[in-house]
Amino acid sequence: MTWWRWIISILFDGFIVHYQSLQTRLSQELNLQKTQKITVIYHGNYIDAYPNQTTPIQARQILSIPNYKFVFLLFGNIYPSKGFVEAIYTFKQLDLDDSFLIIAGKPANRQIHHQIYKLTQNSTNIRYIPQIIPDAEIQNYMQASNCIILPYQIFTTSGVAILAMSFAKPCIAPDSGFFREIFADNGAFLFDPTNPYSLGLAMQQAMKNCRQLTAMGKYNLERVKKWNWEYVADATYQTYLRHCNLKSCQSISLLTPELPTNSNKIH
Repeated sequence: MTWWRWIISILFDGFIVHYQSLQTRLSQELNLQKTQKITVIYHGNYIDAYPNQTTPIQARQILSIPNYKFVFLLFGNIYPSKGFVEAIYTFKQLDLDDSFLIIAGKPANRQIHHQIYKLTQNSTNIRYIPQIIPDAEIQNYMQASNCIILPYQIFTTSGVAILAMSFAKPCIAPDSGFFREIFADNGAFLFDPTNPYSLGLAMQQAMKNCRQLTAMGKYNLERVKKWNWEYVADATYQTYLRHCNLKSCQSISLLTPELPTNSNKIH
């Protein structure tokens, strides 16, 4: 074990992670007994956190997108590690008939903004909105979309994935870690992140199976309902209580999950 891993393992009394396989990975990397020190508490949902009264037809009218288009959405803060640029390249190369791509979110820096702008400026079937999306308008982008793309390259969790599930939307995501676990069998079209062609195949599969998307979205909504913030609060409280009893002291140190906030913080 390297020195920094050793320091982390003794500095914190406990760890809270958002999915099971990360619990196993962390216990191996830090040489911890996972059942005692590492607790799994799933990321809380965003149901009722944002307005959700707009219908898909109304949302497309607001965004001026034809009803016959199959709409993919890339949503949230834009970082290089989230794979937005690669997803845009893939979308353009596929040249799918009757398809449309929305990119909505604040770029991390000017470089990635200019990169996406150059890729999208002459495209009639790509809409780029490089800004923080106001809370009341999130519903427009979610409801106007058929499928949310999560092409992340580096990740441990994703607030956007939970947001999409909270709006009953199916997703496209890497077949690994957090995404494989939260979407389980029926919530997403999973692609191989090591295969450069796999994302494009997943996008084509989503369009081909468009009649299944509503059922997939409902599956995601039912699944994410379990992860409400009462559950998160109670599980976090029980974790602190358990570690207090184990340590028999007045204070403890834990790494804990983020609380729900506005769209500026959704990653």
